[in-house]
Amino acid sequence: MEISDAGLDVDPDFSSMLDRLFADLAPRTWSDREPTGLDRDAWRQVDELGVTLLTTPEDRGGSGARWPEMWTLHRSAARHGVALPLGEHDLLGRWLADRFGWTTGDDVVSVGVARSGRAVDVPWGADVDTVLLVEVHGDGAVVSRHASADLTWSTDGRLPTSRRARTRVPGIAERLPVAPDDVVDLRLRGALLRSVQIVGALERCVDLAVEHAAIRVQFGRPLLAFQAVQGMLADAASETALARAAVAAAIREADAVQDLRAARTSVAVAKSCSSHAVGPVTRAAHQVLGAIGTTREHDLHRFSMPALGWRGEFGTGADWDAELGASVDATGLPAVWHRIVDGLPA
Repeated sequence: MEISDAGLDVDPDFSSMLDRLFADLAPRTWSDREPTGLDRDAWRQVDELGVTLLTTPEDRGGSGARWPEMWTLHRSAARHGVALPLGEHDLLGRWLADRFGWTTGDDVVSVGVARSGRAVDVPWGADVDTVLLVEVHGDGAVVSRHASADLTWSTDGRLPTSRRARTRVPGIAERLPVAPDDVVDLRLRGALLRSVQIVGALERCVDLAVEHAAIRVQFGRPLLAFQAVQGMLADAASETALARAAVAAAIREADAVQDLRAARTSVAVAKSCSSHAVGPVTRAAHQVLGAIGTTREHDLHRFSMPALGWRGEFGTGADWDAELGASVDATGLPAVWHRIVDGLPA
């Protein structure tokens, strides 16, 4: 599948640099095709290029990049299967820490969100240095800051290849209130991040399926010559293209309005479309590859399994469908239709 920036205003040299970098780094962040812990050498390498704090403002030590560069970074990393907490650190962890004036130095930071009193799932929780735990309750939300090493972690029940770990907020933790707008922004940031990553992973799933179908011969013909296989691949490519268009539209609007809450409908559409695309695309890719696609010897699971995990984070497809439905109820279908299709204010 052709790599492009979907019409977004991104320096092509930046895109090419990331593709070369991640093609080199990806194998180092996996051991025997299974995820390892955080590769600190790989992290230092990308940190030297300024992409670990890509969207963090320059006056806070970041690169001050825009949403289109965020799209390029995380889509490329997902396409190559790079296992590093780039988005968790920059878009979520450092952003939230900066909201409270917390200094994190060179620590790698991640964020976990859960209902108050419940266990918290944290991406890369056991591997990073600092963890911010957000507890949401009926009257709002609170956040507490922890050294990862001070928390007890469990990986029971997580998907293979997942970097998520589960913990609980210590009862003696100091909790600070989180502004309602920051709670909304955190969810939108996480949803847009996961949407971009899903697109990159699904693009690679389609590429791998097409490549396999072109070289695998059955009954004297390549699999790609069979109409049923062509149909599966066409469906997978179509779902991926729809998700890519929806996510690119959300990125474009977020960059234009400079306020993610103002682009909330577009983010909802992006997360809905990308989450719903995961099932059909990964199913088709694994059907085309057959048994080899489920083994460690093949790369497919490095992309299909993360996508399956990402689709449920920061809201499932059904969650965002419900939000879009509520928006229709509140403003009327014509207004929402023009908001989505024409980019006009609702």
